[in-house]
Amino acid sequence: MKKLIFMSFILLVTILFANNDNVIVVTKDEIDIKKKAEKVEAKIEAKDEKYNNFSLIGSYTTKRGLDGKTQVSISWEKVKNDKVEVNLNEALATNVKATAPIQKDSKLNARGNLDQLNIALNEALRKIENNEKALGNSANELQSSLDKNDDIQKETATNKSNSNDLSTNTSSGYGKNSSNDSSYTGGNFGQGSSSSNDPYTNYPNSGSTGSNGNDLDIERNAVCENKILGDNVQFVQSIAGKCMNVGSPVPVYKVTTGCTPKIDYKTNEVFVGTRKIATYENNEVVIEDCKIDYENPQELKRTFEGCSLAFRKDLKAQVQREQLYFEWDREMVKIGGCTDSSTIYPVSTYLEYNKQCRPLIDYENKTVQYAYREVAQVGERIEEISPCRYDEKLNELFVTYDGCDVVHDFNNKVSKQKERFYYLFENKKEFLGECQESKLEFPHFMTEATCEYERIGDNHVVYNKRVAYKDVNNIVNYITACKPSQDGTIQLTTEHCGYEHDFVNHQTYPKSKQFFIDPETNRKMEVSTCSRDAINFPHIQESCSYQHDDEKLFSTLWTKSYFEDTRTGEKILLAQSGANADGCIPNTKTPYVKVAEDIKLVEVLGYKDFTKSGNNWTFKHSEQTLTLDISTGREPLNKGGTFDITIRGNSTLCGYYTYFNPIVGYHSCPSNGYISNYSIPNAVCGYNPVDGNGNGGDYYLTNGTGKNCTYNNYARVGKFVKSIKYFRADGTTFELPSETMYRIID
Repeated sequence: MKKLIFMSFILLVTILFANNDNVIVVTKDEIDIKKKAEKVEAKIEAKDEKYNNFSLIGSYTTKRGLDGKTQVSISWEKVKNDKVEVNLNEALATNVKATAPIQKDSKLNARGNLDQLNIALNEALRKIENNEKALGNSANELQSSLDKNDDIQKETATNKSNSNDLSTNTSSGYGKNSSNDSSYTGGNFGQGSSSSNDPYTNYPNSGSTGSNGNDLDIERNAVCENKILGDNVQFVQSIAGKCMNVGSPVPVYKVTTGCTPKIDYKTNEVFVGTRKIATYENNEVVIEDCKIDYENPQELKRTFEGCSLAFRKDLKAQVQREQLYFEWDREMVKIGGCTDSSTIYPVSTYLEYNKQCRPLIDYENKTVQYAYREVAQVGERIEEISPCRYDEKLNELFVTYDGCDVVHDFNNKVSKQKERFYYLFENKKEFLGECQESKLEFPHFMTEATCEYERIGDNHVVYNKRVAYKDVNNIVNYITACKPSQDGTIQLTTEHCGYEHDFVNHQTYPKSKQFFIDPETNRKMEVSTCSRDAINFPHIQESCSYQHDDEKLFSTLWTKSYFEDTRTGEKILLAQSGANADGCIPNTKTPYVKVAEDIKLVEVLGYKDFTKSGNNWTFKHSEQTLTLDISTGREPLNKGGTFDITIRGNSTLCGYYTYFNPIVGYHSCPSNGYISNYSIPNAVCGYNPVDGNGNGGDYYLTNGTGKNCTYNNYARVGKFVKSIKYFRADGTTFELPSETMYRIID
């Protein structure tokens, strides 16, 4: 009975698929071999039409081989159609080599355990049938169907355990022995000949045993080495104390990642560092450590792409930054980050007066010194070349009363003229601050001029007077309204009617109106309207707090104002627009005062090697290329490393002798290097002059002196932060970091 079931199962698999060791699938989309990993779907080609709507679902990975082709490895993990999906218990595999994308509708071989594929397809069909019957079936019928499915799977598993795989190869779960996987080149597929060394069929398995299937009990703790087979590697493991092959050979790839190239900036050559790797159980294994290829130098290239212009105030120019790179395996390999190139674009500079730099004012001597700095226009930005300085020329500071008020002090019976300072710059008046008090005062006097008297009845007369003063032009200015005088016999009564506030000159004036009682009628007779009295209460300003704006570098003093009515002793707070809950408003703004620039060491970066590029020294730190600040005059010292600076010429004659490569000169050695000598045989031509006896006159070869220059640039580097220290208006300090620099510290 078991034999009959097994034979039926083999017949079913043979009917379903064209080959008994693989199934042909047709890709639904293009496979991009430039991607490292991606999902993939392909339609199954089967003889039975009811399976033609099924597809295999999986994912692929790519690796570039030493032969220049790309190995595409696909793992098929599911079967599906538009209604169901079923997982494969054992994934099928497809491995191909390609040099171009694998086009849509390409036919591929999926290899592996086709028994499991058949089980999955039948399970999918049963699920579809069960789903269609689910609405009419009872719970018992559904359970019966599932039990039946389990029985079929158990029976199939029993048949499999008592028979061979569908293919003739019993050593692999992929059932393949007749051919290798396809090699794909430009869309053409073909199958190679059978080979046990096919690196794209089976991968090493750490759980494999000896070749006879039994655990070997020979030498334990054997030390095993992997075998290099051309462009492939055979992994070897110690199994039961004996070194044995595991899996099939897999390809070896050469990569540059993890290797540092050697660069010769004089010859513009890059000696590429590569290492060899392979994949074992989905893990990267290093086959060979990094090696520098000195036989095939690559050209050191430069590009401006991805690098911006940088302004360098020491050069007064925009410097084009560049990216160093070389090409390897048709790919661009960058070397560090962008660095300054030799391409510069000088910018025009000019002196900027009295803008960012404030002039120096001497109020006592009434002089002003203009302030300036050297700047450059870089695009839409203004870049500072040199800090603010003061011009040596002293310019006149002027004073004017124009636009300034006169403050009336009725208590002291004077009016005080306010004044304002200014200087001339580019034929324009530049005013300094607001109007302030001066020493110019005008005394008050009472006058009845412009006032009319009032006749009340036949016997009563009320006289009106007002307060006035004469200004610098001797013009009379009236500062109060006409009010009745009490020089007469009628008793006048004053009635308070509010206050008038002068926020510009910080004064408050009480207002009143006067009346008297007509003795004949006993009526209240008003003789003036509600107007300002000849008394004032100065506003008293009280500080609340300072508010600091570290971004704009100024402090704002918040104050509140009140006045004291000296007649009643009452303190009255002035309600002002924009006041907070405490009645405080923003008042004077005081710029921060720059007092010092400070450079602090904030971090020691350790010893660094340096590379000189033009006038700059650069070094690596935390995968960044940084530029050394040499403004202090400290540059890297030479501490080893030697090159020959001897210049040798072409072969020539020395008398009758021919001597080769004579010494003709020496290259220069860096100023921070040192020179050592060595002897070069027969490198100098000598001559014996003829003596008095007629002897001599012949040439001879002698030793010359060769020279080596020794240097190596490294030193301990520190990270410094340059900051500007300011004093705020309340005496506190503020430090503004302005620049980060890197310097040699010992």
